[in-house]
Amino acid sequence: MLACLCINTLCAYAATTPYKGVLWKASKGHQNTVDQEIYLWGVTHAIPQDSNYRLTKTVKNIAARNNLYIAEADVSREKDTKNTVSKNLLLPEGTTLRDVLTEDAYIAFQENFRRLGLPDVMMTEFEKFRPVTLYDVAYFELPEEKNKTKYKSGYDEILKQQQIANKKNIFYFESLKETLDIFEAACPGKTDVSTLLIEKFNLQNYKLGLTYSQTLDHLMAEGNLRELNTLIAKMHTELRSEEIEYRCSVVPRNKMWAQKIKALKTTDMPVLVTVGAFHLLGEGSLIELLKKDGYKVEFIEQEE
Repeated sequence: MLACLCINTLCAYAATTPYKGVLWKASKGHQNTVDQEIYLWGVTHAIPQDSNYRLTKTVKNIAARNNLYIAEADVSREKDTKNTVSKNLLLPEGTTLRDVLTEDAYIAFQENFRRLGLPDVMMTEFEKFRPVTLYDVAYFELPEEKNKTKYKSGYDEILKQQQIANKKNIFYFESLKETLDIFEAACPGKTDVSTLLIEKFNLQNYKLGLTYSQTLDHLMAEGNLRELNTLIAKMHTELRSEEIEYRCSVVPRNKMWAQKIKALKTTDMPVLVTVGAFHLLGEGSLIELLKKDGYKVEFIEQEE
């Protein structure tokens, strides 16, 4: 009985725990009119199935007052999502991984494929894939260290669905095709993509990355800005693949998004932007770019 009471108490506590993420307010006057209020909320895109967090009063209040909601990429409105993805998964015709990887990375690719017990004919097909695709594809998760946690949509998706239900104006920073194209457009060389794959196949690096990911989830829920910045800097130092991914994917997208924010029509109602927290943290962040563009930016301590 006591055990049941303790469990129920813990569940009740978890259900009332706020999910903060990281929240900023950016404002900039336009031709002597009221300042444009832009709120930027950084979150994780996926959360464990057993998470029972709730949105803070601060985020709920902004979501109720805004007239425009901005998310990252528009997947749902692609005319042909399947074909768009398929075309961007593969290397140019006539090119294989042997052409675009260093010798060490190509050997690592072959060894990992054989370790998974997959037939050679499949390896031939996978040699046509873009390296950035292989970095994330499920076949290349190290089986002995797979994360058993089940995930569901993060609070960016939850909030987006609320905004759609409340008939708010929805805007997306980029199309699915732009998202898929941008990494290799920014980092086309062999060295960077080879480093991504070698680190993915390395068991020690995989374990370290998994540990960092779990810590990040915890700090994100707390909204602990100082510790998040410290941890991200450490990740970029200890895992070169993290630094490469940030430089080749996150920063170029931030630059594109900053220009789109700058072009927004002025309104006396808030704009709410929800993106992955990595876009709002570290050197080259969206926050840093907006400051350089003359925006006044302040971190918001949220009311629970």
